[in-house]
Amino acid sequence: MSIQSIYPTSLPDVNALIQELLQHVQRILGSHLIGLYLDGSLASGDFDHDSDIDFVVVTDEPVSENVFLALQAMHERIMAIDSPWALHLEGSYMSQNALRHSDSDQMPHPNIAWGSNERLKMLGHDETWDIHRWVLRERGITVVRSGCWCRTPAKYRGGSRSCPDTNWDPKRKRAHPPDTRQ
Repeated sequence: MSIQSIYPTSLPDVNALIQELLQHVQRILGSHLIGLYLDGSLASGDFDHDSDIDFVVVTDEPVSENVFLALQAMHERIMAIDSPWALHLEGSYMSQNALRHSDSDQMPHPNIAWGSNERLKMLGHDETWDIHRWVLRERGITVVRSGCWCRTPAKYRGGSRSCPDTNWDPKRKRAHPPDTRQ
């Protein structure tokens, strides 16, 4: 598992929460974890103190019922952490296959919205996930990834992205995102 050597944001409290999430996700998913990525306003540069912390966890297979229950309990524990950001997590757990194929959007995936009354639930994504995929692919921040999972042939990726050996690209001053093109 490759972990980015820099903090993913300039906010120590946000970084601490992301590290907390990562540690628990790694423990629960084990070898099924492919990667944890940040997207949304963190990735696009519009993040402020009113933003949510958008994340996507990519797995090698759909999340089982037992894993879902463990993730749900984990999110409830995280929401109780004494952090101003604990209620700002918003994300999805998607298999590599589901992330790559927009026709699988309506299949339910574990998802959590931000807020005190939210909890992890199974939810299908709508057509706005095409925009979400684009932001993730073009601006996403890699927190952790397991090896190279970009198996989409270069001709379908436009040849623009291959699996990098490292996450951080100093020329672009951001992390390499996952390839979500079909």
